[in-house]
Amino acid sequence: MTDEALVLHACTTVLGQAPVGWSTLSGGCIHDVLRIECADGAACVMKIAARSERDMLLAEQHNLEAMTAQGGIRIPAVLGFEESDTHAVLVLESLSIGPPDSGRWHEFGEALAGFHSAAGMQGYGFDRDNLIGRTPQLNTWHEDWVEFNIECRIGPQVTRARDAGLLDRDATAMLDGVMGRLDQLVPRIPPASLLHGDLWSGNALVLHEGSIAVLDPACSFGDAWADMAMMRLFGGFPRECQEAWRSTLGFDEADDRVAVYQLYHMLNHLNLFGGSYIGGVMELARRLS
Repeated sequence: MTDEALVLHACTTVLGQAPVGWSTLSGGCIHDVLRIECADGAACVMKIAARSERDMLLAEQHNLEAMTAQGGIRIPAVLGFEESDTHAVLVLESLSIGPPDSGRWHEFGEALAGFHSAAGMQGYGFDRDNLIGRTPQLNTWHEDWVEFNIECRIGPQVTRARDAGLLDRDATAMLDGVMGRLDQLVPRIPPASLLHGDLWSGNALVLHEGSIAVLDPACSFGDAWADMAMMRLFGGFPRECQEAWRSTLGFDEADDRVAVYQLYHMLNHLNLFGGSYIGGVMELARRLS
């Protein structure tokens, strides 16, 4: 899918010189991801998409810039955005990756707590809709966190799965019941933190110096526990990272809240990848019923 003329133009525009080579990076399950190298050692990363999917890259750019403006945790810098008649490219800083077991996870947990405790908004949502994987993610502003989760998170995922035939009548009724008692499971007005939104372990990189950078956000403002819930799925973050985050914020455990926020991600995986995730969805639904 790579538009070589666009790669050349973007590299020349952003780095001021032509590339001498590029290599494909792992993790490009939605877009092509290339590491671009220049003769003087300068490098960048390019995410390349068909022009019809340019809005996905623009949403990612907006998310990264929002997190960078907040500060406190390492984010790849946005270097530019270019497009042609057929493709669009998001140009990012190239990060130097280190051994995965060398990460300073305790420090990252503390830094993430600081990021979450920074002054946030007086509501729940974001200034634009975005995506969680390839799934549209609604971010309409709400003053009530319970209503936000029903109308912008769990509700749309349930509807999508039901309409695709992934949820039968009984499963849909159970999930509707969970939404009906959501005010007993999560607070209506928690502090509104800027959330990464898709913070599973694959979106965290240990850098050469041992610090941790995070990638591919799906931002909104909401309960900080929503990020921690995702951090406990799909392999999870090291225990010392989770404990540093929780103790820095002075939080007690919040099992019901974590389960609610994990239900959103499990429903999304059901919608993205199919029936192998139905067991996880229904296990969480039964716990919350």
